[in-house]
Amino acid sequence: MLRTVFLMGWLRLAFFLAPPGEFLRAFMTASAAEAGCRVMVFARAPQPGEAKTRLIPALGKAGAAETPPPARGACLRAAADARIGPVELWCTPDTSDPFFRECQRSVGVSL
Repeated sequence: MLRTVFLMGWLRLAFFLAPPGEFLRAFMTASAAEAGCRVMVFARAPQPGEAKTRLIPALGKAGAAETPPPARGACLRAAADARIGPVELWCTPDTSDPFFRECQRSVGVSL
């Protein structure tokens, strides 16, 4: 058990101290690098009642949907910065939402 705790602490330290993307490349398998792996990120359109459902009791459906999604943007930027393969944003219900178009424009992901 102590070995596991030590290893997790070491991995967290390596993650925070490494330049963006270097940590992922260091632990990526050779087969993934040779195969040209693809990074797939799944996201739901910020529509009232459909997204951020845990916030609905506190903010209501409209308030929860209007909450900015910083984690999605940060996730997409981290995936793109890692440069381990092309980043694809898998959207639900479809790709027509302005949020997804903005992600495509600003981060350069494919939809």
